[in-house]
Amino acid sequence: TFTLSSKDKINKLIEVFGEAKLVFCKSGKYTQPFEAYYCEDDALRRYLEIGKTPENEISEKYFDGEISPKKSLTWITFLKMFDLNCSIEIERKNNFWGNKEIKLSAGKPSEYEERVDFEIKNILEYLSPIKKEEAENLWQVLTSDSSIRMGWWSAMHCANKSATSSYFPSVLAQHLRDNAWVPQEGGLVVKASFASFSRLPEGCKFDKGWGWLNVVNFSSELEEDEKELIARQEQAESLGLSSHESLAFAEEYDSLDDSNKKEFLKIFKSFKEKISDSNPDLPPGYSSAGNRERRSYKIQERAESAVERKTEKRTRSVSVGREDVKDDAKAYLKGCYTNMDGVQLCQVCEEELPFKVNNEYYFETVEILPQLKRRHRENYLCLCPNHAAMFMHAMSEKSSELEKRLLMHTSNQFPIELAGQPFTIFFHRKHLEDLKDVVRVDSGF
Repeated sequence: TFTLSSKDKINKLIEVFGEAKLVFCKSGKYTQPFEAYYCEDDALRRYLEIGKTPENEISEKYFDGEISPKKSLTWITFLKMFDLNCSIEIERKNNFWGNKEIKLSAGKPSEYEERVDFEIKNILEYLSPIKKEEAENLWQVLTSDSSIRMGWWSAMHCANKSATSSYFPSVLAQHLRDNAWVPQEGGLVVKASFASFSRLPEGCKFDKGWGWLNVVNFSSELEEDEKELIARQEQAESLGLSSHESLAFAEEYDSLDDSNKKEFLKIFKSFKEKISDSNPDLPPGYSSAGNRERRSYKIQERAESAVERKTEKRTRSVSVGREDVKDDAKAYLKGCYTNMDGVQLCQVCEEELPFKVNNEYYFETVEILPQLKRRHRENYLCLCPNHAAMFMHAMSEKSSELEKRLLMHTSNQFPIELAGQPFTIFFHRKHLEDLKDVVRVDSGF
């Protein structure tokens, strides 16, 4: 069955050929392309908007291969010239005598002699030349479960009932061995002998156990280094590893002595724990929130027992418990905003903090929402001295409005205006979600 891919292509066909009568019909006459139709294809007939005119029905000689390209256009060639779609089907041929590589079985031929072969009609014209999309379509046809069960790559001859059957490459397999048809990445189409399963386009399944691979010489002419790479990949998969790189890593580990293996595993465990919370939304080296539900419960529980804001009348008013919470906040913020290289950043400029004191980065712990009833370590920012001063003395937005925006905010970058200039505060995801939790608890919802 043949179908048309688009009306534009039919228009192109008519435009190019005009009044030329090129299509041979059952009536023995030639007709114009846009008047011809194939009687079994109702969709085509309706598409061309013509009736069943017997004299314009395409001759079956196109399908039987009796009309060669030298005499006229075959139907597949005709379709391919204008990018028209044609379906392909593997056919089993009984008592077929057209295989040049036939190997006759032993024994005297009898009335029970049997010859079985496989072919796709006009396959050579389908392959000459074949486009990427057509190659992928052919691959799907050849590798379908029904095609594999058919065993299309193997022809058979048996001289009589008692003779042992002989097997040899089918006509179809010979054509696929000798012509370029295998799709590869980048839009390439190559002969099977130069094809690599690792470069098959996405969607083209592959099984190294398929019997036809050897028959069509699949990968037989690849460079030795690529063959070795393929072999390494197969070895890795047989061991349950994802890639040949993983296999190389395993071999390196296996070459270590026992003491070095223990030391390596210790280092690897530490490294794995450090990156286990890695998050692509954060700058390189930052960790994510981990188990959000468990963490949220602990944060809310801590928030409910946080130190209340109160003052005692002394020589001067002192905020009780603030310094203890700020010390806790320093450790918390250091953990959030120090990357894997040990560099601690300011949340506003996202640059390395400018200096250290006693080998520790100096930063200001600045309270974000001073109106909260309790003090929480999560209610602080890690800022360089410059941006700390700007936040404390040059922020025009009211804290109540800031609180509303924070509760609604979801991304790592929180916009804010300081000294009349637009800035953003970078929030580690863990920090932002923890802050929301304490605000909800402090506000009673």
